[in-house]
Amino acid sequence: MIKLKQCPCGKYPIQLEIEMKDSKYALTYGSCCNEWHIEFKTHYNPEGCNDLYNLAVQAWNEAQRDERIS
Repeated sequence: MIKLKQCPCGKYPIQLEIEMKDSKYALTYGSCCNEWHIEFKTHYNPEGCNDLYNLAVQAWNEAQRDERIS
């Protein structure tokens, strides 16, 4: 199971949702509130691909958060 960092809303998302912008970029957001979006490069992976989800998780976990959120 992939560990996701806490969302700024204070909850831990169970999974990430992905919204394709085009073939190069997508947005990801947590299932907890759908308010905090992170843009990431898709590396041209198609929607539904495991590699795309892994890129979304990486972008989510590496995104800078307020210091009060660990």
